Amino acid sequence: MTTSNFYDFITTAKLYSMSSALRQIDTFIANNLLAIARDGTLSLLTYEQILHCLRCGTLNLHEIDIFQVWDALSLYVCISHNKAFLL
Repeated sequence: MTTSNFYDFITTAKLYSMSSALRQIDTFIANNLLAIARDGTLSLLTYEQILHCLRCGTLNLHEIDIFQVWDALSLYVCISHNKAFLL
């Protein structure tokens, strides 16, 4: 699983109700959140996955990294709600 194909694993795990796999994917997302944001695939995450990631004990970002992720999330929220404003 990579930061560019993780969503395929999410789709498969949901299709077959693989809750253990979904938990592992959530951990992968938390461990690779910055790389996911840099790859431009952050918009594939659901709100629930983002919340889980922020609550995850393995989330390890530096302060500067948090701002990069926040910028990507802000853009995602603006685009997904079709509004032209920043959070």
